[in-house]
Amino acid sequence: MLTDRQRRAVRKRRLLKVKRHQLQRGTSDYVCVACGNDFLSPAQHIKREAAGGLVSTMHAGVCDVCHEWKTVTHIRHFNYLQKREEGQ
Repeated sequence: MLTDRQRRAVRKRRLLKVKRHQLQRGTSDYVCVACGNDFLSPAQHIKREAAGGLVSTMHAGVCDVCHEWKTVTHIRHFNYLQKREEGQ
């Protein structure tokens, strides 16, 4: 069984490993919700609100748009960061 101190050390190592990997690639393929919302069509916004919000896996990482360390999800949840028109 791990102590609290050991758990924090493991979590910190994992976060640093993810951040290092993202910086080496120059991109992370992840976006925060605030930046990703700009890439959804109005119909997709309505569908999300009806579902009760964003349903996806979130984790700590670097947002590809604002380049800040935030809670992020994969870009596929936001149309791969491509603008969508009303009918799509």
